[in-house]
Amino acid sequence: MPSGSRNPRKGKTVPAPEQGEKECVWMRAKVVNFKLCDRDYDCSGCHFDKAMKSAWNQDNGDKETLE
Repeated sequence: MPSGSRNPRKGKTVPAPEQGEKECVWMRAKVVNFKLCDRDYDCSGCHFDKAMKSAWNQDNGDKETLE
């Protein structure tokens, strides 16, 4: 069982990925606490990535568009 790590923002323990599992780029950027990549980093077809980019653009008033 992986030990996990502490989330400094919420003080909760976040599970660590198992060996061979890939962290989502949004998790690696510390935007989300836990999300694994199941597309081998092919973000262009990922529904989660599209939703995150859309939410980012709305929150930032489209000042800094992520593509």
